[in-house]
Amino acid sequence: MELYAYPRTLRDILGLNRRYIIPRFQREYSWGEDELMTLWDDILSNLKIDGKNLSESEYFIGSIVLVGDDTADTKFLIVDGQQRITTITIFFSALTEIFKEIGNYSLMKNSHKYVEAENDDGETFLKLENENPKPFFQFRIQQMDKNENFSPKSDEENGLMFAYNFFKEKMLKDNLIKEIKRKYKLGTIDYIDLLKTLRNQVLSFKTIYITVKDEDDAYLIFETLNAKGKDLESIDLIKNLIFKKIRTTAAGDLAKESWRSTRNILFSKENKISMSQFYRHYWLSKYSFTRDAGLYEDFKKRVPDTESSYENFLKELNDAANVYVQLTNPQITDWKQVEEKFVFDTIVALRTFDVSQPRPLLMALLDIRNKSKNIKFEDFRKVIVAMEKFHFIFTAIASSRASNIESKYSTFARQIRSCDNKTQTNKVIDEIINYYKDNLPSYDIFEDKFTSLYYSKKVTSNKRIIQYILRKTENYYLDTEELTTDIISIEHIMSESTEDENIGKIGNLLPLDKKLNSSIGDLEFRNKVEQYKKSKLITVKNFIMEHQRSATWGPDEISQRSKELATLAYNYVWKIE
Repeated sequence: MELYAYPRTLRDILGLNRRYIIPRFQREYSWGEDELMTLWDDILSNLKIDGKNLSESEYFIGSIVLVGDDTADTKFLIVDGQQRITTITIFFSALTEIFKEIGNYSLMKNSHKYVEAENDDGETFLKLENENPKPFFQFRIQQMDKNENFSPKSDEENGLMFAYNFFKEKMLKDNLIKEIKRKYKLGTIDYIDLLKTLRNQVLSFKTIYITVKDEDDAYLIFETLNAKGKDLESIDLIKNLIFKKIRTTAAGDLAKESWRSTRNILFSKENKISMSQFYRHYWLSKYSFTRDAGLYEDFKKRVPDTESSYENFLKELNDAANVYVQLTNPQITDWKQVEEKFVFDTIVALRTFDVSQPRPLLMALLDIRNKSKNIKFEDFRKVIVAMEKFHFIFTAIASSRASNIESKYSTFARQIRSCDNKTQTNKVIDEIINYYKDNLPSYDIFEDKFTSLYYSKKVTSNKRIIQYILRKTENYYLDTEELTTDIISIEHIMSESTEDENIGKIGNLLPLDKKLNSSIGDLEFRNKVEQYKKSKLITVKNFIMEHQRSATWGPDEISQRSKELATLAYNYVWKIE
């Protein structure tokens, strides 16, 4: 491996007419506010003060590794330092816009030359090339006349836009002068001179400029620099490995297009799903239970290092992403068969409970349901309904934690995938059901947590879970799926206007049609009961039958009804059969 290293300033690097290209295997731009703030602090903190004047000073910001011949090439691939070079480019793009807005076009052009240059034929080109966020990055941020019609459509583009706005906001006149005065205790400050000083400070930053001549060496350096997981996530290293094996051809870049397709499925206008989160759940569902830090090594161990294996893996990943979005952003239209609407209901419920651990198992269940058919509909329904019931009691109410639950879901998912027939699948389903039963919290724990649920106009944290409880309880009474109870409001039997401490307890709550609820207002209890008779909900009818002879409704009745609802919930509505 031929490797050359030189000390360089950013002025040396960006001042030449060279293209710096972010290669296909690199991760997306990922700097957030913490990293941007650190760089901004480095810029300001390294300014030197001499009397009343500020000037730049040298400061080392790390190494940059490139593929190319420093004596001959005008195009270089960025192996390491992509995040820093991208951020510096964004800084100069924001500075260009600042000079433009204040009408200093000479400084505007001199600033923009570090972003866009001109070759000997008079043709302009961007010094930093990145295909992933194209054309957003180029048109919205890099070019001098920015096109504001381009809006971010991915996680990476949102990050790029955030960085641009960060520097733009920092360099606005009032903000910048205020911060500099506070930091350096200066009196009168010339805004233009200050902007030029910031520009010079960034250009004075020093780096170790390392070049190699071979792209294979670039992949190796990339992996070596990042394999400890300090800078990159496992998914970035896996991407590097795949892209190294599957090279571009005359027909196109299969790896890049497949990877981009998966990312677009996960992160679109409707979905905002982390690639890392999806990948780990997919890996747990199909390959093994592995912690985040071990995903890269496990990938190398389990997926054969061949081009065809990697191509198949990318296809599987793409297919899995389509399933995963159904679990994270469920749409009723995904479940066209009426008899499968319960899957949608369970996924929505798990989101209400803020539970993600079952996703590897759900991915496996949906896979075999859609592809192999090695599962009976009755078993499919049984395990998914049991999953919802378990996590309602275990997670949503009892707030329990099981150290091995993620591992168990991974094991169950892989067992389900390995089944050759419906009989084998049925045995795994029974094992899952038994696991749920064995790990349920006791009734005493459940009752204590359930009766502590509280909802009022002032305390709304439990609103969604209480709406879920009221809806599911009503559906339990209905015993059929002919009617739905999606549009209900929460009625406080003892009116909130009493400001009694018990008004938000679940024993004081009823499901009611919104119009009926609003018409009742703060009536006395007996008058409320008469109004409740207009409701067709069975929960309300049962309440009337039990309490229509009661003259009053107070804390004792609320406490008693809370316990009755807890018993109903634990032993009947959410009982795992």
